[in-house]
Amino acid sequence: MVASISKPMNAKALETYHSKDNYYSQGDGLENSQWQGKFSEHQGLTGRITAEQWQQACNGKDNQGQALRRQQKNSRAGWDITLSANKSASLKALVDQDPRVLEAHRQAVTATVNYIEEHCIFAQVKQQGQVISEQTKQGQFALFKHDDNRNQEPQLHTHVVILNQTLCVDGKSRTLDSRELFNQKKTIGAYYDHSFAHQLHKQGFEIDWTGEHTFEIRGYEPEQLESFSSRRQDIRAYLEQQNIQLEQATEHQKQIACLESRTAKVHKLTPADHELQRESWKRISAELNIIHPQPQQDLERAYTRDSHPGSIQTVIEAAIESATAHQVAVSRPRLLQDCLRHAQAFYSPVEIEQALEQSEELISTDDGRLTTNRAIQREQLILEVANNGQESREALVTPEQVNAIAQEKGLNEGQAAGLLHMATSTDQITLLQGNAGVGKTYTLSAFRDVLDENAQQRLRGLAPSAATSEVLGQEAGMQSSTVDRYLLIPNKQLQRDEILVIDEAGMLSTQQMAKLIEKANDLSSRLILVGDTKQLSAVQAGAPFRLLQERSQLKTVTIDENLRQVTPQLKEAVDLAAEQQSQAALEILDGHGCVKEIPVLKARNHSVAKRYLSRPHERQVQTLIICDTNQDRQDITHQIRAAYIDRQTLGTEAQVIEMLHPKNLDKNAIAQAYSYEVGDVVRFRRSTKQFPEPYYRVVDVQPNRLKLQDRFGEVKDCPIDKYKDREVFSAQEIELRVGDRLRFTRNHREWGQINGQLFTIDSFNPDGTISINTKGKIERLTPDQLVHVDYAYCRTVYAAQGWTAQEAIWAPGKSPGKEQTYVALSRAKSELEIVTTDRTGLGLSAQFSRGQENAQDLIEVPVRRRDTELLKLQQEVKAWLAQDRPEQPDLAVGERLKQRVSQLSVQRSDLVFDCREQQQELEEMGPQRSLFNWSGERPEVIEAKRQLLHESQQQLSQVERTLRKAQRQLQGWQGQMDAYQKWDEDPQTELMREKARQLQESQVQSRLQDLTMAYELHTNVLTILKQAGSQEGSAYVYRGERYLLRLDGTELRVWQNEIEEPILEMLDLRSAGGYLEVRQMKVTKDGYQDIATAAQSFEYRYQVKQSIDHYGPSFSR
Repeated sequence: MVASISKPMNAKALETYHSKDNYYSQGDGLENSQWQGKFSEHQGLTGRITAEQWQQACNGKDNQGQALRRQQKNSRAGWDITLSANKSASLKALVDQDPRVLEAHRQAVTATVNYIEEHCIFAQVKQQGQVISEQTKQGQFALFKHDDNRNQEPQLHTHVVILNQTLCVDGKSRTLDSRELFNQKKTIGAYYDHSFAHQLHKQGFEIDWTGEHTFEIRGYEPEQLESFSSRRQDIRAYLEQQNIQLEQATEHQKQIACLESRTAKVHKLTPADHELQRESWKRISAELNIIHPQPQQDLERAYTRDSHPGSIQTVIEAAIESATAHQVAVSRPRLLQDCLRHAQAFYSPVEIEQALEQSEELISTDDGRLTTNRAIQREQLILEVANNGQESREALVTPEQVNAIAQEKGLNEGQAAGLLHMATSTDQITLLQGNAGVGKTYTLSAFRDVLDENAQQRLRGLAPSAATSEVLGQEAGMQSSTVDRYLLIPNKQLQRDEILVIDEAGMLSTQQMAKLIEKANDLSSRLILVGDTKQLSAVQAGAPFRLLQERSQLKTVTIDENLRQVTPQLKEAVDLAAEQQSQAALEILDGHGCVKEIPVLKARNHSVAKRYLSRPHERQVQTLIICDTNQDRQDITHQIRAAYIDRQTLGTEAQVIEMLHPKNLDKNAIAQAYSYEVGDVVRFRRSTKQFPEPYYRVVDVQPNRLKLQDRFGEVKDCPIDKYKDREVFSAQEIELRVGDRLRFTRNHREWGQINGQLFTIDSFNPDGTISINTKGKIERLTPDQLVHVDYAYCRTVYAAQGWTAQEAIWAPGKSPGKEQTYVALSRAKSELEIVTTDRTGLGLSAQFSRGQENAQDLIEVPVRRRDTELLKLQQEVKAWLAQDRPEQPDLAVGERLKQRVSQLSVQRSDLVFDCREQQQELEEMGPQRSLFNWSGERPEVIEAKRQLLHESQQQLSQVERTLRKAQRQLQGWQGQMDAYQKWDEDPQTELMREKARQLQESQVQSRLQDLTMAYELHTNVLTILKQAGSQEGSAYVYRGERYLLRLDGTELRVWQNEIEEPILEMLDLRSAGGYLEVRQMKVTKDGYQDIATAAQSFEYRYQVKQSIDHYGPSFSR
């Protein structure tokens, strides 16, 4: 589960909500409540919470009424984290009234609160005019256990209220910095779930894990759980009204649905109310024939035990491998989540945390994440082989031969330099950096031509994808394959001393590069790596091509003359993006009307489809639609196909076939029942006696085994933890019509299919085959040969890399980085349209890299560069904090105003109705009784009715005046809220908050303190030199008993007599608009104090001397 965390609540809201929502009270105590946390204990708060304690705590006071934090009206009093048991555990605990489950829940909550206190409790501390974050590990928690949901169904859950006060190391209490709570929402939820599951597992309950990695107690039928889950049905119904399926909804969408669909809370005030509710639950349970599961006995568990994940070290190693498969460094909470997922409740979260702390595989990075020794070793292997291979080969040809081919081919200066580098290098590994659209493939074809016949026979082209390798083979004339396919070939089947040309080398992962370099080294082959570090990197972890360029001793030659773009503004923008100036590139395009903003995503996607469809057909086929997300790709594709069907661009006959979508399961998930559904397709990579066919359909899923059906209808059992060299696909229907444009999504060499290869549907044949047109040929395929396909009307940015089109339309996602922006901008030759939901956000997001990292960069940050960046960051954040900003209006005030306006509106409506009724009654009375109208109403009755109407009208006027006043107040409050939300949601605010957060990191604060000390040292040393230094050549020098000080121009150095190298070395670049650059600082605290004292002494002597010189000696002074 993801822990549910409320918005901050003020004292009144917090106090009222949780005291009412606690169902009933006994005496002064709030029933089912409990204090927890070190700061609670510090205040003497333990056991059940009393009403008086709760009131004081909500108002930020201790037991004696002393303030624990600044007292401000409607200030934040705390946050509510809800930890909810799953439905099966709720039924077992509350309907079957099993105390073991209740105790397991209690222990899980306690363990989770301990985790929150240890990792998420930070104080806001003001230092030198700035508010920084300080971890305190001192929390004040109020726990309230409840047993039903708003629909009066069994739902065991505990509200963990985190009071907005903590105790700092200096003994003072301060308010909380809540950011880490929200950062770790998922981890907190996972910690509770796995603590709970571990306790139940120890007691003998069988556990079934779900795809979201929550769990249920085995033994309940899904229909039985659903019957007690009307809240889930309410949420599903609400989402379906928004055209969103519950299973596909994001956590944010689910949260909104939960809030919008809930009913008012019903509070039970007496134990009798509870008893009546339990009896109702038991009656429904009996009607559903529920037999509550019981824990297994030891002998029974021995025969039916679930697959054990292995030792705790095995669990940790598997989790590390999984977590770092796609990034070289992960946060500790994210790694903990993966460890819990792998542990499957066999180990407690506390045991997992201890094992993580003891792991020798993990290394802390400078920014607080974790990388691995394995990642460092792979990078070191790559660099070691690269550096050792320098000048170990003969040049392939002479420079004269290169010049002749360059002239013959008409190569430009950059291409000729690249060709010369590849052909004459004497290194085992050669690096060629080529920006987008500079003609790298053409340069490679010239490289092939410059080689003699013997060398050409040893030439092999490699690429990350089959499509790129095919282009390499066709356009550069090389025998080519994918890198992965080459790595699978045994060394004994390969010739030695090959020339391996790797195109798109920037898309290789560190693991691929390490294997490739190791293989090439074993076979004495040379590697020529050609790629672009500025474009998208590998899906897997690492950026080894950039690593070689930045950290090896190898020379890199760059080809940077852009030959692709033909319109001036597009060429200028792409050139700027190549220089990592993405925002400037977007501004150029925006200035030429190429950027359109449509804030609503659905409308934006509709506009993209409309722009594409408005073009003539010959332009449509030359236009590439690029999307950042698959969801946008599918949405735009659906709209284009719908229009084509209406226009009869596509055929009238439709045929529906199945396509397979990979689930991309890791080693752990592949052996878990929750990863499979009936209808999934399993593909075995290797043929075995039990499973000789490649494809099987899942027809049944059991906790420890699958039932698989082959194409002949035979069903076989597959133990879920056996035959794990398999892939799993979900089967989805896809409609085909004549004229549809599609692409293959998988390599299938037996059928001549390459991942990314385009084709169109030509016809549907009577024999059930489908004719396709691909590469200018007509082929007849069975539906089974079209299972790995998808529509090709749009591409993701990742799939578009390596492709070129005459025109392009880009639909950016929420936060594209530099790499995505560069790829998207550089695909089109002549025209590019960008249709975004947020023009400003796009410009800000495109400034940041989202590419893969290298582990060595994360544990070895260059200090010089970082100091400058930190000081600039500090100045930028200071300036931002000093700016005026809208204050967040009090939410409780707004709620009261809304209620007031609503109440007054109802009151006004009632009075208007009363006045109309009274007026009508008065008119119906007619003239009053008189001498000539004996049938009329008596005068006193009519006068009484008139007086009543008059009073109602006066009351109506008063209510209307009050309503107008309240409406004005509400409008004023809403205006403040709108201004605050606009500021709060502004991408610039988000960016500066992120920068402010970075500034508060402990490593950054420590370095800034060092820099502050360095600046003070620089000032004090200059004071000493000014007062007591002597000139020696161009330098000023002071030689003291312990220290030697020297200033030479802008360079300042300090030596301690017994140490040879300087203990302080600084360069003053401030006169040129820079900063003090700290090159070396090894000054101890005592040394710092010695220099400061000496500076004060010399300054004092100078002032005394100046005074004597001016006034003369005086005994009174």
